[in-house]
This record gives sequence, structure tokens and C-alpha cells, in this order.
Amino acid sequence: VYGIAVTRQEAAVRKSLDYSLAGNWPQMLKYGEEARSVFRNLDPWANPIQSYIGKGYEETNRIPEAIRAYEEAHVDNPTKLKGIMNLARVYEKSGMLTEAENTLNKGLWIIPAQRLILKQKSDVYYRMGAFDKAIRTYQEIYAWEQDSAIVQNIRYLRAIMKNHKP
Repeated sequence: VYGIAVTRQEAAVRKSLDYSLAGNWPQMLKYGEEARSVFRNLDPWANPIQSYIGKGYEETNRIPEAIRAYEEAHVDNPTKLKGIMNLARVYEKSGMLTEAENTLNKGLWIIPAQRLILKQKSDVYYRMGAFDKAIRTYQEIYAWEQDSAIVQNIRYLRAIMKNHKP
């Protein structure tokens, strides 16, 4: 019974991934939901199927469902940085900025000074209106001075701060 269940689940996972690569989110979600199983989550190296389902919901702009799926994936695999960043991104999209910040801080606890997490955290601070924190967070990125996009973002943030002074 276990072998049959896992084989069916793996076939559904494969179809889900294929549809994901093709950008066919409704079919991806159909097979992703079919692939939900406790067996998939027994492998600590596997991406939880909930992370794929979360992506499908996010891509179809079903953000509350994406949050639930990404939260489930995070419970199953709390140290996966991509999962942390996905969860923070949908929190940010839904306006849950404090939750996004706290989630990204968990990622920085796992890998301090992780470039992509710091960039995403700067974006969250920007959305919060905490422009000074956004700048300081950008400046925590190793060799930020050599990244023209970061330098440009910092200039932009400084201009906003200058224009918003009382």
C-alpha cells in the first residue's frame, strides 16, 4: 500500500511540476493537491508539495491560499531559504509587512548577510515607509557599493527622505 501511494503521489508531483514549468497554474494546482501526502514530507531534502501549491496559488493571485500553503511548507521545512522568501513575499503582497519582516529575520538567523533576503527585507522596509531602515539593510549586503541597482535604490530612498522632511 505504501509503495502504491508513493508511486501515485510521485506521478502527481511530476505532473504538477511539468504544469508549473509550462505556466499552467490551474493544472499545476490540480495535480499539486493530488500529490499532498504525509509520505512526501518524510524526506527532509524534498521540497514540500505545499511549496509548489503555494506558487500555483500565488501565480493565480489567490494570496490567502498561497499564504496557507507556504506556511504549511515552512512548518515542514523551516530552514529552506526559498520557502522563507516565498512566505515573506506573499505576506508582503497581502500587506502583512511585519510578518514579512519577521519571516525574513528567520532566514537571516539561518544564513546571516544572505544577499537575496537582505534585498527583500529592504523592499519590505520601503513598503513600510521605513526608508532609513531600507538603506541600512541594503548597506549590510556584501560589496553593495559595486551593485549599481542597490546604489541606485539607495539614491532613490535618500531622495524620498530628503523630499519628505518637515
